[in-house]
Amino acid sequence: MKSLADILPALVPAKVYGIPDRLVSSVEYDSRRCREYSLFAAMPGAATDGHLYIEAAEIAGARTIICERLPDNYRAECTYVVVPDARAALAAAAHTFHDNPANGMRIIGVTGTNGKTTVTFLLKSIFEAAGEKVGLIGTTGNYLGEEMLPAAHTTPESPELCKLLVDMRQLGVTTVIMEVSSHALALRRVVGIPFSAALFTNLTHDHLDFHGTMENYSRAKKTLFDSLLPNAIAIANGDSGYSMYMLCETNAQRSFLTGREDRFDAVISEEKIALGGSTFTLTLQGRLPEKLHGAAKFSILSPGHYNVENAALCIVLAKLLGLPNRNISQGLAISEGAPGRMKQVKLKSGATAFIDYAHTPDALRKSMQTCRELLPQGGRLLIVFGCGGNRDPFKRPIMGNIAAEIADIVFITADNPRFESLESIIQEIISGVPEKLRPNVRTILSRRAAIREAAAIAGANDIIIIAGKGHETYQIIGNETIYFNDAEEIAKADRALASA
Repeated sequence: MKSLADILPALVPAKVYGIPDRLVSSVEYDSRRCREYSLFAAMPGAATDGHLYIEAAEIAGARTIICERLPDNYRAECTYVVVPDARAALAAAAHTFHDNPANGMRIIGVTGTNGKTTVTFLLKSIFEAAGEKVGLIGTTGNYLGEEMLPAAHTTPESPELCKLLVDMRQLGVTTVIMEVSSHALALRRVVGIPFSAALFTNLTHDHLDFHGTMENYSRAKKTLFDSLLPNAIAIANGDSGYSMYMLCETNAQRSFLTGREDRFDAVISEEKIALGGSTFTLTLQGRLPEKLHGAAKFSILSPGHYNVENAALCIVLAKLLGLPNRNISQGLAISEGAPGRMKQVKLKSGATAFIDYAHTPDALRKSMQTCRELLPQGGRLLIVFGCGGNRDPFKRPIMGNIAAEIADIVFITADNPRFESLESIIQEIISGVPEKLRPNVRTILSRRAAIREAAAIAGANDIIIIAGKGHETYQIIGNETIYFNDAEEIAKADRALASA
């Protein structure tokens, strides 16, 4: 329990209607979770408006209401706190209610279109190699020590985020590594988090159904760097066109660029990409502390130039935080990376399959270019993919074009169609395929059947990419969520072919 009087100083500016010393038993944004003495934040949203549920929250027992406007009928037994931004106020209230759980821990935020999850897992491995207890929050789940909890969002809403941080602190976690999505930044979920460092991977076409324009999308990402304190660290992948924009005007007094150009503070060179992983040299120079200057070689288990970029960000941060070189090298070398990111499956036919989460144009292009580079002489590149329903439709023809231009054979199939017509989604993907390449494109509505067909025609030197779902173990079709696992499906197809 807390007193509202203890929380109100964090909600400035605010107008209070009712008594300020009311008890608060929990901080909620869903009226169905309210109980006696809950604080309920009424937040306007895209699909509905939390102000419509104030009465339901009050009936459930809420006695403090954060809102952006007073309800038409308000109760004398309740206190109403009117604020200009209910989402920011919810975050501030949650942090205060839970005694600011982020304080005393090192919080590292990672943002970008692609690569966030991979960076967080590489960092987790590095810090654990150095003997630290690490918490991880992200797309594939939330990790409290060795325990993994499923994640509903890449970055949880502020009350859930605070509860996670409380649990992590109680477990003795010293470093929390967090994916910070553009949705979370736009929806103010990480307000109040004192980030020790922020890393930027890249920015490419995605989520325009939510943000509307790339300008809005980039502006949302930039808010992470704009919120940094002066003693924080900011590192961006200089090979991304948005890197300078992210770092400009940040309050962080230590900001650096990584990439392949000599003008950067950490320069990638001597890259070698193979099925077994990647090796590269990273030279530290420029604005980095002089004691860190010099070149060193590193290896990672994941193939791909973009994974080298991800690793470079991790190395620079770890060096700046004083982690020993041996722990950095060891952590990178043993990390299997994030679930569902370029996970390799060797088939009995001799073909190689990769399960990859690539679901944006840039991610699809990079994973396909990597596999084209890895392709043995005489081998073919096959890809199985679809696009999610009720999500950004603008990327569908772009992804169709990329797949047809790079792959030898394309299987267009279901992803998570949700409430959209699967046939319509597929037609939008096909609309981006040049006419001369359409003979190489096959449409199979069933994702299971598409995976089996790809496995059936793949030869000993071929590579199959099964893209779009990665770590996901489900398909969403209308109101139904069914179990579906790409890795299991390709394994089943392989066994069936071997026994035929």
